[in-house]
Amino acid sequence: MKIILAAGRFVDWKGFDVLIKGYDMYLSEHEDDAEKSVLWIIGDGEEKEKLTALAFGARFSDRIKIFPFAQDVRPYMWAADPLRTSLENSGALRHSPAGGDGLRSARDSDKGRRAARHC
Repeated sequence: MKIILAAGRFVDWKGFDVLIKGYDMYLSEHEDDAEKSVLWIIGDGEEKEKLTALAFGARFSDRIKIFPFAQDVRPYMWAADPLRTSLENSGALRHSPAGGDGLRSARDSDKGRRAARHC
């Protein structure tokens, strides 16, 4: 199972709402992928209630989990799949799979598998 991870302060300009809507829209268009991935979001902030309600109201709400702020997010990162992201000035989130640059999921290691069981 692919784990998509996002972490940060829940403020409107970071685009967590766009991530939740986009993930739900993607799964709506690719229902065969619904059991192959989950979206984990870690954080806290002024938009927490709004994001929680948005995730709860999503068609695939069972695939979206919002975790509270964590001082150390490494266990979540070890369980997740590598993904490069950048936040443009416009607020648009771009991503590309780690692909052929030699990265592999930390989840493939014993340490990553142990960490995933605790999240």
